[in-house]
Amino acid sequence: MTRRESNSDYMRGAGRGGQDGGSAPGDGGASAGDSASGGAPTEPTAFVSRSAPRRWRPAPLAPFTCPDGTPLPSLRDRGLLALLLVVAVLAGFSWQILEGYQLADSVEYMERAQAFVAGDEVVDSEAIRSFGFIALLTPFFGLAELIGLEDLRPLVWCVRGLQILLGMALVRICARLGARLGGRGTGLMAGAVVALNPIFLQYTVSPVSGIAAGVCVGQALEQLLDRGGLRRGLYGGLWLGGALLMAYQTILIIAPLALLILIRDRLTHYRPLAGILAGLAVGILAQVALDKVIYDAWGASLYRYFFENFGFLACRMVDMVGLHALARTLYEAGISAMGEEYTWGGETYALVRQLKPPTWYITQMPRMVVWPLIPLGALGVFRAVTGLTWRTSLLLGVFSANLIVMSLKGSKDFRLWLPLLPLIAPLCAWGWQAFPGHSRAAAVPRRHWHHWRQVLTLGILLATAFYSLELLASRNTRKFGAYWEAMAMVNELAPEAYALRAAELARTPAAPEDQAEAAAEERPHVRVSSAYHWAVFMRASGFVDLQKLPHHLDHWDRYTDEERGEVFATLEELDWFITHLPVLENHPDLMAEVNAGFEVHAALYDHATFEDMGPVFLLRRRTGERDAMTFFDVFRNADPAAWRREHLLPPGMVFLGQTQTGQQEKVALLGWQYRNMPGDEHGWITYHWYAYTDIDGNYTAVDRLTTPPDERRSWQNNHALAYGVVPTSDWRAGTILRESYLVVAAADPFDVTQEYRPIGGAWRRGDLIPAHLWMDLARFDDEGQVSARLEPARAGSDRPVRAEADSGQGRTWDGFEFSRDDLVQVGRLFLPVAPSARVPDDGRPIPD
Repeated sequence: MTRRESNSDYMRGAGRGGQDGGSAPGDGGASAGDSASGGAPTEPTAFVSRSAPRRWRPAPLAPFTCPDGTPLPSLRDRGLLALLLVVAVLAGFSWQILEGYQLADSVEYMERAQAFVAGDEVVDSEAIRSFGFIALLTPFFGLAELIGLEDLRPLVWCVRGLQILLGMALVRICARLGARLGGRGTGLMAGAVVALNPIFLQYTVSPVSGIAAGVCVGQALEQLLDRGGLRRGLYGGLWLGGALLMAYQTILIIAPLALLILIRDRLTHYRPLAGILAGLAVGILAQVALDKVIYDAWGASLYRYFFENFGFLACRMVDMVGLHALARTLYEAGISAMGEEYTWGGETYALVRQLKPPTWYITQMPRMVVWPLIPLGALGVFRAVTGLTWRTSLLLGVFSANLIVMSLKGSKDFRLWLPLLPLIAPLCAWGWQAFPGHSRAAAVPRRHWHHWRQVLTLGILLATAFYSLELLASRNTRKFGAYWEAMAMVNELAPEAYALRAAELARTPAAPEDQAEAAAEERPHVRVSSAYHWAVFMRASGFVDLQKLPHHLDHWDRYTDEERGEVFATLEELDWFITHLPVLENHPDLMAEVNAGFEVHAALYDHATFEDMGPVFLLRRRTGERDAMTFFDVFRNADPAAWRREHLLPPGMVFLGQTQTGQQEKVALLGWQYRNMPGDEHGWITYHWYAYTDIDGNYTAVDRLTTPPDERRSWQNNHALAYGVVPTSDWRAGTILRESYLVVAAADPFDVTQEYRPIGGAWRRGDLIPAHLWMDLARFDDEGQVSARLEPARAGSDRPVRAEADSGQGRTWDGFEFSRDDLVQVGRLFLPVAPSARVPDDGRPIPD
């Protein structure tokens, strides 16, 4: 080939390169004016191989640069490396204050990854999940499956480490986006805005998809921030497709971004948009195919997400304008298509219940963008509105669209803003860039302006770090840590039980052929389950078999008898069960089943962290021991005297009353017992009741613990006897009830609206608190007023003591002591001071 022919082919290749796949200098930042305005740039020259001159190859895309032509921050940049080191340190702090899992959602990603590797289905899950983030976690579970790892606890640390790396990637891409706007300093400021964000720090150690989605959004914005060619659009579209695979909520980012790009290109340059749509189509088709694999239906999760998040919103908007019939039709069609039960609450009801007002994101903004950064963000928005550059207009336009749509939804959480950080951080940094002292091409600022700019920047960063860390530390990331603590107790006791069971299985003779398969599957592992399976997921040691209940206990009232039977069948197979008390107290049939099979091993409760969850109990299979801690036990035709001797009970109290027909009712408190409960060292009080006669009414026990001399603050435990499972109306003569309750020695300890108020006063400086135990048996009407009472009486007497006393006799009568509201004292005891209630003996006043 001659040199002339080679040059001719080169020129033809250059011409073709100008028509296909080229990229604007603005993509690389070579021309600041073209980049900012979105003007049509020239295409780069295509590359032709000298060894194969007739073979055309697309020219490499020009690298992105800062507006002054310098390279963007990379991993070779010391400033960015220092920023990533800060992220690692702060993530370590967030990890250190975290106990347990924060969210069920984060655990479900891991559970689905494990199920995908094992070829199983996730039990009792109705959540909608895109598969992209799950795919990132799958290699960990695939490796564990490959090597036969039974103890999956190390995988938790691996997943958290991956999340930290994703957080660093998000900081990096935000720094590059900021540098595209205003240079290296602006980029590092944008990275710092993310690195010091309290929501980012809270979830950078928990596997949530928002951070990974934010990385994909940031990468897409890097490709699409300026007008480019087909390849830039394709790469950006692929990253947007990846964002969709990570989190469906990024649809709110993708749609306005594509619309703004179409407007920016003035409806004349379709090649970038074509590339975007092509890349996005790859992600959508991938998710549709994955839905077929996972849910056995093409695009099942996509459709469900669209309807639940946009269908209901559309129905609500149609209903708001008065088109009630159309709203009802749309609602019914969507529900029917999803296979759900159709219910209609009325023509003018709110289709989407407003849990938080539409202005919540605005009024609560400092929880996401802390106060020192709010002026920067406002200045950045102002500059974006007045500056009329497409780079900032894209960021502001997409963020505004998301803010409007998300504000219309009833459920609001700043965790949903994690994918928006690539939009927020550069805008805040853009506001910082306007400070006096920033170097410009036209003139170099005077030295003192530069000095004050550095001081102001340092002050903003320090204040941001202070506010963010204060917010992070104040957030309760330890609410479900008690489940890990309970699981740790099981893991500690499991090896001994495992060894005993393994030895027993080894001594078992060979099973018949028809039972050989079932016998081979029997394992010596200790079986445990939890009311919140997600709270203990992957926390079992190699000696423990963690089983998931077939249905969530929180939805107990919805279940059929068959579904409840499935739960009962699983409970019967367990050795240990972890649950929080309210889920049992609210469902008597569930409480009866659990109580019949389990005894209490430990109880955990901390008012500051448990919030509305209530105490967590670690229950073990009943051992049959006489003094085992149980919720309650009922014995028929028992001998009260023998019972008192057997259990070494202190003196009790007799209560008398009459039925509506005039027949006598007689109940005795044979005695009580108090002991310390393993776990958080709270108390465990047990009452022993005996029915001398049949009882007609349903009585409530009003029991109270006070500490002298001030009885205004007390532990109050009004309760239906036997947790309401065996009401007094079912008692027959000769019935003994033994019931026990957790004693958290404080006033209203489970009321999360009140501060923790331990009883004991100055006694809390020591080890023991003297206390008085008071009791009453009463019936209440619908308005909470006492309608009937069983009165205390002397042993062997049929006349109540209270009937003989009058208001002039004081609070003591014939050896009986009454409280101001007529409860009778039935005993005295010493309460051990719980660690959470102890105060130092330093002479300072006891806090109220």
